[in-house]
Amino acid sequence: MGDKTAQTIPDSELWLHQPEASARLDRALLAIIEPPNAADLDVLEQQLSCK
Repeated sequence: MGDKTAQTIPDSELWLHQPEASARLDRALLAIIEPPNAADLDVLEQQLSCK
């Protein structure tokens, strides 16, 4: 007979294993390694005022 193993996840950490949370964490970690480019606030203001 083979032994069965199991992994448990504490309830307080379960959210970390949800696809949305995992994707957000991946983006956050990537931003640490490769910070986003500085925004051109004048262009952003123009884009927002056009909507």
